[in-house]
Amino acid sequence: MYLLDTNHCIFLIEGEPKVVNYFRELGKVTLATSGIVAGELRFMAQNS
Repeated sequence: MYLLDTNHCIFLIEGEPKVVNYFRELGKVTLATSGIVAGELRFMAQNS
């Protein structure tokens, strides 16, 4: 399981090749994030 921080979530959402390819190479893994990161992402989306 990988616990992602806000920056890594943003890189995945934006399709940053280096980050996306890294997780693709890992194969089938569980990705998770914390409630705080989810709140930060929600806040950024509402204020963008």
